[in-house]
Amino acid sequence: MALLELKNISKSFYLNEGFWKGPLRSISALKDIDLSVEEFKTLGVVGESGSGKTTLAKIMLRLIVPTSGEVYFDPGLLPYFRRDAQIIFQNPYNSLNPKMRIIEAVAEPMLIHGIAARKEIPGRVAELLKTCGLAEDSLDRYPHEFSGGQRQRIAIARALASRPKFLILDEPVSSLDLTIQAKLVDLFLELRDKFKLTYVFISHNLALIKKTCDTVAVLRGGLLVEKGEACQVLQSPRHPYTRQLVEAAREA
Repeated sequence: MALLELKNISKSFYLNEGFWKGPLRSISALKDIDLSVEEFKTLGVVGESGSGKTTLAKIMLRLIVPTSGEVYFDPGLLPYFRRDAQIIFQNPYNSLNPKMRIIEAVAEPMLIHGIAARKEIPGRVAELLKTCGLAEDSLDRYPHEFSGGQRQRIAIARALASRPKFLILDEPVSSLDLTIQAKLVDLFLELRDKFKLTYVFISHNLALIKKTCDTVAVLRGGLLVEKGEACQVLQSPRHPYTRQLVEAAREA
């Protein structure tokens, strides 16, 4: 069953020409994208910088409106969209408020969505942090007291605090070293099974896409050039651009 479907999605941005305000210039970020995200599955979105990956993620999350096309969500699967759909960003150093203690940061979605009473908050947050591999003594500390990998675990706990059904992972491990990347990817897989989550995993790392994703969509210059089962696309790519990405990954 499809949790999310994109039909003929296009997105253009309009910029002024030159330093002084002049005529508007249209920049096409996405062109006629057709995609679906199946419930309890992981869709991988790959492509170079500027290919439209983040714009696509923002449209999926209703943060920006497409210029044309339609976005369909199954109303029975996402009845409360702002609670049920969350995102984990690339940079754990920017995604947490440095002035908020960890208990406050993770508890905020619970309070906003009425998931837990205030007296339940410490226990709920401690349980989430433990699930994400952090000790209970993290509650009263601040983000600057943690490493990058630990901060990303806190960001994961915060994203899970609203009990979402749909998570977008926007380059969630690319700013971390390889050892931490591997541990967090294993955590994402564990959490997907434990909480029955549906993921969109945005990355330029084809090894991570192969390990985590059921299906893959390849973007180039705002165009969807290839999509299909992950094993098929990454082992026997049809489009020249996909072949180029796979060959570059093998040589790295």
